[in-house]
Amino acid sequence: MIQTGSPLQTGKNAKYMQLADWIAERIHSGEFAPGKRLPSNRKLAGQWNLSAITITAAMDELVRRRLIVRRRGSGTFVTSDPLALNHRLKIGFFVAYNTASTYLIQMLNSLWTLSREFRCDLLPLYRAPEEIEEAAAEYALDGALIFNCNEIPAGLVKRLRSKGTPALLLSSVQQENSEFSIGYSNERIIEDAVAYLTGLGHRNLGFLVGHFQSLPYRERYNSFMAAMWKRQLPVNLAWINVSAIRQKEIDAYFSQEELPTALIVGDRLIAHKVCRSLLEHGIRVPDELSVFCIDDPDRPELLNPPLSRFRIDVPGFCRAAMLTLLQQVNHGPEFHSDERNYEFVEAGSCAPPPQR
Repeated sequence: MIQTGSPLQTGKNAKYMQLADWIAERIHSGEFAPGKRLPSNRKLAGQWNLSAITITAAMDELVRRRLIVRRRGSGTFVTSDPLALNHRLKIGFFVAYNTASTYLIQMLNSLWTLSREFRCDLLPLYRAPEEIEEAAAEYALDGALIFNCNEIPAGLVKRLRSKGTPALLLSSVQQENSEFSIGYSNERIIEDAVAYLTGLGHRNLGFLVGHFQSLPYRERYNSFMAAMWKRQLPVNLAWINVSAIRQKEIDAYFSQEELPTALIVGDRLIAHKVCRSLLEHGIRVPDELSVFCIDDPDRPELLNPPLSRFRIDVPGFCRAAMLTLLQQVNHGPEFHSDERNYEFVEAGSCAPPPQR
C-alpha cells in the first residue's frame, strides 16, 4: 500500500523529481514489485496532497527511466521487463504493415548490426500508425524509428517527441517534414533520373509505376510530372502508366504504336516484368528505347536486359538515422544526413535517342 501524505521535502529538487526518486527507490528495493499496479494519478494526488500536474510529471519521469509502463485501459504498472532495469537504450522500429520485402529485410539487418555496434536493444514492432504512441509508452522506448512507406502523419512524430520519445521517419523523406525524416528524397531521385536522360538528349520520356497506392510511388509520379514541367518537356499521357502491376498491363504499354525514346521505371517491384515484356516485343535496349530504373529490384543480377539504375544506400541511411536518434536521446548536437543516399549503377541500358 502506498502511504498517505506527501513524501516530499521542502527546499529540495522539483516536487515531481522528488516524487519520482521516492518511487524509484521503492521499485529498486523490491517494495514495489515488478508487475505491481499503481493507483491512478487522481488517487495518488489525493493521497499525497499534490497536484495532478506534479503526479503526471513524476510518472512521465519514471516512464523515461523505464521503471513503469502505462497500459491503456488497464493502468500504470511497475515494469516486469528485464531490459528496463539495465542501462541499454531501447529503440523501437515500427512497421505499419506486414511485409517480407527485400527492402525491409535490408533495413532490419542494418539496424540489427547497428544496435549491436551502439550497444542498444532494437525492438521491431508491427503497429498501425494510431497504435504507435501507445506502444512507445507501453515498452518505455528511448527512441523510435518509423518505416515511412505509407501515410505517417508528422503530428505523430511531434507528439512522441513532446512526450520525451525522440522519433524519426525512416526511408522516404517527405520534403515538408524533412526535419523528421532520414533516407532518400523521391523528389531528388526522380529529378536526377530526368536530368540524366535529358542530358543524353531525350525529350520524349515515359514513366511506369505499378503500386501507386504506396506513398513512395505516388511521390515519384508527382516528382516526374514536376520535373517535366520544370524543363518544359512535352507530356504524352499514353506514355505514363501508374497501374502497371500485372504482366498483361505492362505488355499493353509496350504494344503501343509509338513509344517514348526513354522510359523511367519508377517501381522496383515491376522491373523484371518490364524486362520480360521488352524481350517479348523485341524492343532493343538502348538502341530503340533507353530504360532507367529507380532503385535495385530483387535479384538485380537477373535483369535481362540489365538496367541502369540508382541503388539506394540502405545501410548508409540506417546508420545516419541511428546516429541522429541516439544524439537526440542523449541531447547531443543534431546529425544532418544527405538526402541523396543513392548511387548510380551503369548497366548500359541508356544512350542518346535514335534518329527518327
